[in-house]
Amino acid sequence: MSKPAANLGAALNRKKAEKPKDGGVASTFRRDEGKAPMKKATYEIPQELHRALNLHAVSTGVPMRDLVVKYIAEGLREDDVKY
Repeated sequence: MSKPAANLGAALNRKKAEKPKDGGVASTFRRDEGKAPMKKATYEIPQELHRALNLHAVSTGVPMRDLVVKYIAEGLREDDVKY
C-alpha cells in the first residue's frame, strides 16, 4: 500500500511558492517580444459565427485569437476609432 503524503497542504503551498511571479507558464508561451501587451477578454458570440471563424482559422492556419484581434482592429479603423 502506498504511503499518503505526510502533509498535503504543506506540499501544495510549496508548489504554489515555486511558481514564477511573472504570470506562469501560460505567459511564457504568449510572450511576443516587440508586440503590445495583451489583455484577456471573454465574450459570447453566436455559435454559427464561432464555427465560421474556427473553420476559417483552420483553413488558413491562422490562430482564432489572431483573427479576432485583426477583425476587431479593422472594425475600429472603419469606425475611425483611434487606439
